[in-house]
Amino acid sequence: MRKKNTWLWCAAAFLCLAICATIPISVSAENIPFTDVPRDAWYYDSVAQAVSDGIINGTSDTTYSPDGSLTLAECIKLASCIHQLREEGTVTLGNGTVNWYDDYLAYALEHGIVNTPDGNMNAKITRGAVAVIFANTLAPRTPRLNVGTRHFADVWDESLWYYDGVYTLYRCGIMIGGDDGRFYPGDHVSRAEIAAVAVRMTDASHRVKGEISFMAKVRLPILMYHDFAEETKDYTITAAVFRSHLEMFRREGYTTVSFEDVLRYQSGEDNLPQKPILLLSDDGYMGVLDYALPLLREYGMKMSVAVIGDMLGERGEGTLTHFTLSEKTLADPDGRIELVSHSHGLHQITDSMKGATNLTLNGDFYRDIVTEDCRVMQSLALNDFPMINSVFVYPYGAYTAESEAVLGEMGYSVTVTTDKGIAEVSHGGGLRLLPRITAEWFLSGDALLKEIMRY
Repeated sequence: MRKKNTWLWCAAAFLCLAICATIPISVSAENIPFTDVPRDAWYYDSVAQAVSDGIINGTSDTTYSPDGSLTLAECIKLASCIHQLREEGTVTLGNGTVNWYDDYLAYALEHGIVNTPDGNMNAKITRGAVAVIFANTLAPRTPRLNVGTRHFADVWDESLWYYDGVYTLYRCGIMIGGDDGRFYPGDHVSRAEIAAVAVRMTDASHRVKGEISFMAKVRLPILMYHDFAEETKDYTITAAVFRSHLEMFRREGYTTVSFEDVLRYQSGEDNLPQKPILLLSDDGYMGVLDYALPLLREYGMKMSVAVIGDMLGERGEGTLTHFTLSEKTLADPDGRIELVSHSHGLHQITDSMKGATNLTLNGDFYRDIVTEDCRVMQSLALNDFPMINSVFVYPYGAYTAESEAVLGEMGYSVTVTTDKGIAEVSHGGGLRLLPRITAEWFLSGDALLKEIMRY
């Protein structure tokens, strides 16, 4: 049995009912009787230690209810007991006669654990609120981790009321984020999570040591569209179908992002929303301006369009019409549509070349063609369309190792394929050969969601 701090040994006597409506059970840290706490669960050791130390108990002789939610009152009670035990060596707090939590709340207010008594004490508490309460409970000289300048993707604004609390507990190794580099401050706290927090609060040996990585990748679905029209054709979807997609994004909590947003996240300049999604339309058809743009404006969303340089302004019948750069600028003054490169003249299939790949053995000839094509395309970008210089969407999704090398030399930071899958992006990570998911013309919003969830 490992050695415990003296004050922690007292915890069993004074905190056995730190969370109300629980049942004290005599167990050891090595063997707990709860059938709903699997031995391979991430929280097993924390629950075992918390119950063994008497900090938290089960909800019955055989259940712990790890998924049960913590309330504000229960959190304040636990924090107040931990604070009083550390400061006074004993816990004299007890349940009140009017409201069971009155004494704990009064203690918390007196010692700055909470600042105001307002709020529904029986409401489920969020991770952000737990962070603030337990940050105020910590001893002043609790050792901090050196985590540099990285931020959680969803806790980057210093004006957020829970900002200081989140980073205080993070730097103390008490509360950490998810595997995707987010903290999820608005999520409710489960009994499994509070067991880990309580054990780390009372016993420093359980705290996370060293720097916690922010290199975890964020999943970014990139959806492939082409043209938009009143009637459905191959590679063309109707405005009604596209509306159903936007409705689904809104309902499911997705936020549309641009490649510029992704590059700013990769460089550490900014953060992505909690559920980012990128809409990418190939070729630069007029239907994007006529049908997609009004809906994007209505729903407050954005889209990227991969334009083909030598087809800008090409006029044909129906879906063969492509917009010009000036038409795009005039139709989209608020910049909801971002332009990226689909090559200048490589969107073709010949016996020797498919898109940006070379199917012959003449590598020098191929390199010269692609290099010159990039130069011509980048000359169109000027200052109005900077992402044309940074993002290359492979024509027909065709690429080789050499095409990747050439595009890198020409300054492209992002390359996009038609390979199936969901892209993953991170601070400082690569953005090459990103996969996509095809938003087929026959997929409703719900059907498209199922397609996204396949990956």
